Amino acid sequence: MEAPKHFDPNRERWEDWLQKYSWYETATEMKKKEPEVQVASFMTIIGSDVYRKIYRTFVLSPEETKKVEEIKKRFTNYFLPKKNYTMERYNFNKLQQSMNLSQDCAYKHQSASLEDELIKDRVVVGIHDDHAREKLLSDPDLDLDKAIQICMAAERTNKEIKVMQQRSDQEVSVIKITSGQKRM
Repeated sequence: MEAPKHFDPNRERWEDWLQKYSWYETATEMKKKEPEVQVASFMTIIGSDVYRKIYRTFVLSPEETKKVEEIKKRFTNYFLPKKNYTMERYNFNKLQQSMNLSQDCAYKHQSASLEDELIKDRVVVGIHDDHAREKLLSDPDLDLDKAIQICMAAERTNKEIKVMQQRSDQEVSVIKITSGQKRM
């Protein structure tokens, strides 16, 4: 069984790496081994950069340094700090639709259905594209995922239309220039 690669916070999400390590732990029956061996294995696999830059900042008692679950918990608290939902709701409610509203609303919300409903309602109210809003309002079974898909499709379409208009404007300019040269 090959161990996961060293954790690189710039390339991978903590929870994804930790899941890989958990599978490795299970496959190698790591939890049956002595606590010091578990810690040594975890720290070796996580990598020396993370050890030097992050682990050394942890204040651990001598007993805690021998408990892999405590060390994992410290890394989790470091890489996934507690969310300030008040601030996230404030930022969300301050949003006016930008070209990325659907992506902004899709962000970070792994939410309960009431929260999804409130977010969906905010998307419907906040969108500036009347055609997309009409589509959202006409669907009696609209949920947050569908609302995000509709908004993202509308954003892509609007971008494509702008590109097509720019090309068309350029072609018209070329035609005007060409026809103007013939008259001279």
